Amino acid sequence: MFNNCNIAKLAAKKYQPLIGDYLAFLQLGQQHFGNKKVSSDTRTEKLKLLEKALRRPSPFQNGLIFRLQQNFLKENISISLLLEPLSAWRYAAADKMPASGPQVSELLNRLLSPAARLFLVLDNENPSTYLPLTSLFIMLFLLEIFKDNPDFIKKAKMSRRQKESRLKGLHKSAAVLLQLVKNKRLKFRLALLLNTAEFQLAAFQNNKQQKPSFLDCSLIFLYSTAQFFFIKRKSVNNKGI
Repeated sequence: MFNNCNIAKLAAKKYQPLIGDYLAFLQLGQQHFGNKKVSSDTRTEKLKLLEKALRRPSPFQNGLIFRLQQNFLKENISISLLLEPLSAWRYAAADKMPASGPQVSELLNRLLSPAARLFLVLDNENPSTYLPLTSLFIMLFLLEIFKDNPDFIKKAKMSRRQKESRLKGLHKSAAVLLQLVKNKRLKFRLALLLNTAEFQLAAFQNNKQQKPSFLDCSLIFLYSTAQFFFIKRKSVNNKGI
């Protein structure tokens, strides 16, 4: 999911380099701290070093952490969005495996919630949008990992029915985004992403691994356009109520 260009394109063009760096940060962290070829103790120690590095200015001006720190400072974004994924990586570094579907979702929430908030903070969206976008990101991530069935979800032993139920619930939670976002560019791109995710969910339910055809893409575009024009934004206050 971290390589998904559609995700990065949710952001305005001027923010896409920052988003690209952040997604690269998440991807590298997940790969490194989940690498079982390295001992758990070594990964845990490196995680502590990373946390220290994030809390102080990086001396490596061409490095990923330096760019992220500088961009976060420039955009007045809390450094906590860099620190929060560490709780998920700490879980992976200790070789802990989620034992149930809710634990899988909780782990992914720790990893992806900061990314969702970063997208929305950059567009100055209401906090009411944070949870729905997190649900969409988790859904997209789960669609990927359910195909590959990586080690960290094997212990959970989720049945196909449980997987489908989890994905449907996440999609339902994410669907309200179109009623909440203020930015029109973001609304249209979210509509495209939501409908693409719905197509992938239908393919998963039918036990198919197919890419959208030209006709499918056309229908997704037309339906997203209709949603863009006909779904009206709900008025919410600063607390998202």
